[in-house]
Amino acid sequence: MPHDRGSSLLVAIDNLLYLTEKGQCNRLTVSFSAGATVTSIIEMAISYNYEYLAMFTDTGLLWIGSADLQKVYCEFNTSCPSRPKQLTWCAMGAVICYWDDYLDVVGPTMDTIRYPLINKIILYDDQTSFPTICEASYLTARTC
Repeated sequence: MPHDRGSSLLVAIDNLLYLTEKGQCNRLTVSFSAGATVTSIIEMAISYNYEYLAMFTDTGLLWIGSADLQKVYCEFNTSCPSRPKQLTWCAMGAVICYWDDYLDVVGPTMDTIRYPLINKIILYDDQTSFPTICEASYLTARTC
């Protein structure tokens, strides 16, 4: 995560977050909703402007908040505790969680759209718009 003094690295170990920068390692506290029992953060994605963070937990909870962890925009129960194949931002407005047979697009106010999938896909991040979605079996430079 870049900032004015250089870059830093955000690391999740179980349900704890650590921010490392310039030889320091600081433990950060994440607040999950009162009823959420989170034992592990298993996937993270930072927005293209480095202001927002999405975290996916072992209980299927998708946490969307500020990168400094000071503000929580939403916590969405995906009802799927398995790790998504991809977790990526859709410009700066929503997070896409992709599993084998569907993908969820979740906005910061918990607006959600679920798209069922027939074929496997690959998401290519595009910071200016929606990620490009390509069918894996037809993947060539021209189809994407």
